[in-house]
Amino acid sequence: MTPFEAGVRAYRSGDFATALRHFQQAQADGASNDQLLFNLALTLYRLEQYDAARDVFLELREHSGMEGPADYHLGLIAAQRSDNNEAVLLLSAVANSDSSELRQLAQTALERMQGSQPAPRIAAYARTGLGFDSNRNQISESLRIEGPEAESAYADFYGSVLQRLRSTGGSGSVGRTDVRASLFVRDYEVDDALDQAAISLALRKVWRVRSWSVTLGGEFEAATLDNHGLYELLSLNIDAARRMGSSTFRLRYRPSIIDAGYRYDYLDGQRQQVELTQDVPLGAATLQLGYEVELNDRRDFEAGDEFFSQSPLRQGPFFRFSRELNKDLSLDVNAAYRRSRYRDENEFEQDGSLVTERRVDSLSYVDLMLRLTLAPAWALRLDYRYSDNRSSLDQYDYIREVASLNLEWRH
Repeated sequence: MTPFEAGVRAYRSGDFATALRHFQQAQADGASNDQLLFNLALTLYRLEQYDAARDVFLELREHSGMEGPADYHLGLIAAQRSDNNEAVLLLSAVANSDSSELRQLAQTALERMQGSQPAPRIAAYARTGLGFDSNRNQISESLRIEGPEAESAYADFYGSVLQRLRSTGGSGSVGRTDVRASLFVRDYEVDDALDQAAISLALRKVWRVRSWSVTLGGEFEAATLDNHGLYELLSLNIDAARRMGSSTFRLRYRPSIIDAGYRYDYLDGQRQQVELTQDVPLGAATLQLGYEVELNDRRDFEAGDEFFSQSPLRQGPFFRFSRELNKDLSLDVNAAYRRSRYRDENEFEQDGSLVTERRVDSLSYVDLMLRLTLAPAWALRLDYRYSDNRSSLDQYDYIREVASLNLEWRH
């Protein structure tokens, strides 16, 4: 009896640990075919070794004729890992495949997910910590302004609560509706001039349309600066995502109406944001590649003969990389480049004469985040961001570094 045949016999008898040893021995002996990989992946799944099973199914889906069976089981693995969005994307694609057997299996799995979704429940997250900001004014170091230094230590807090209202859908769709409220507060040590606070309330609906996962939501946000109203913002959020091979493609559109406080009425207006992303699995890591465009139409700032545009067209690429270094430690790296071209030329006095010049900025930044899990609900989080902005107007050139250490809690 070959190791593969012994593995099949052990699997059928329910002895998955023995089956795994035999399938691994078959691989060590040089066997490599779809049947062996499929049985190896199934055995790992039965042993609840979901990361290892996922890696094998990802390899298998690249083989001719195996994409459907692999995606079906990758959907089951995503559901076991409570990644319901990923599970719905995968299983929805299989539910629209050419194989009637796979369509039935995927539809049954989707209905089982729908039936197993819990009653309305609450999820909560909070973090608080201390940090240091090297340039909270975001201005050139060459400028000399009255008042405290640009650098300052700070304390901040962020908390959010998500309430799932209900789930809807039948054989044709899986959906949910939830509401989220959040609060952010930052208090600088040096003075109160740039102390910030913000609250938001968002409602969203998620459902499936064939192989797409579609999200439609609305959000209200209000922010203050030094205890004075900075802005109130009303946004519509539209998100569509679908599986493309082993990766996930996502399109986001977010139009917003902004009503600024009386001190900042030059920020009144509209903002349109469009974002394209592709999430690519890399073994135990995930890479997200994206491009974002933001169009602003603001009131702008006028004082006498001087004029300053507040309506930039921003665009640029970004990437995000996430990896678990071990069971308790994870790393996230974010980096982006953004070019901002302001709609109208600024007009301002310089050396006794009126100067006209358009503002064009090029911002590059990188974020590093380490998270250490202390307990199921608790973690330590270390963040560092380096930003470098280059502008056609020297006063907007700046370098900024922000570092913080936070305690996180999840429920």
